[in-house]
Amino acid sequence: TNILMIVLDSWGYRDCDSLVTPHIYEFSKKGVLYSHHYSGSNGTRGGIFSLFYGLPGVYWYDFMEQQIAPVFMRELKSQNYDVRLYPSASLRNPAFDKNAFSLCPDQCESASGSKAWERDLDLAHRFTSFVNARTKDSQPFFSLLFFDSLHSMIVPDGYEGPFQPSWSYPRYEALCSSTDPKEFRNLYRNMAYYVDSIVGSVLDNLEKKGVLENTVVVITGDHAQEFNENGKGFWGHNGNYSEAQVRVPLIYVNKKYSPSVCHHWTSHFDVVPTLMQ
Repeated sequence: TNILMIVLDSWGYRDCDSLVTPHIYEFSKKGVLYSHHYSGSNGTRGGIFSLFYGLPGVYWYDFMEQQIAPVFMRELKSQNYDVRLYPSASLRNPAFDKNAFSLCPDQCESASGSKAWERDLDLAHRFTSFVNARTKDSQPFFSLLFFDSLHSMIVPDGYEGPFQPSWSYPRYEALCSSTDPKEFRNLYRNMAYYVDSIVGSVLDNLEKKGVLENTVVVITGDHAQEFNENGKGFWGHNGNYSEAQVRVPLIYVNKKYSPSVCHHWTSHFDVVPTLMQ
């Protein structure tokens, strides 16, 4: 069985629906959508660490200094999985190449492109090319697709999203406790809509090639993004551990599971134990 993990940097739970991420939302109907899922942290470092280790990010430095790979990644290697990482931004800063992905540090370089939206297109193209080149006797693969456009919020050339009015770039210098979040939120939602179109093309190709029949798919965010929902002047992430910064979507597609929506509490700590069963 192949395993595909798709992570959208800074993807909050409110923006997984038929309007903001229509392709992903439609795909979620093939599996289980967990509506109350939480990252292990409010930032990329702890979020990805908790996702791959099933442990709190407080262990980050110990595992990095000793370059201890996750049990999950070691098991993939022992079962001869073809491990392919497709990060948009480099996985060397933070130093995931020294803990979570220490078994494949050569795959931690950023995708090609000077801007996040260019790199996201590149990683999707490279993964699709990898899938298209596979044959029936190819060994099973594990792939991580880590998209960054929603985090950077740098708008692609000529792109105008459906949510208006919107800022044309993230105006961090204008943010304070009294800033109206509407146009900033619309910029964020427009970028989610953009990334969703790329993810949709990746998923459509998997279905076209018949690869989905033998693939477990996990789609989530490393952490969420706050727009002053708490009224305390917090914007973005790494600011507090409220729901606005740590509650993220989780979609789990496995043919062994009937499509459903689950409302009980789940977290990143649950994902690897579930996969390893």
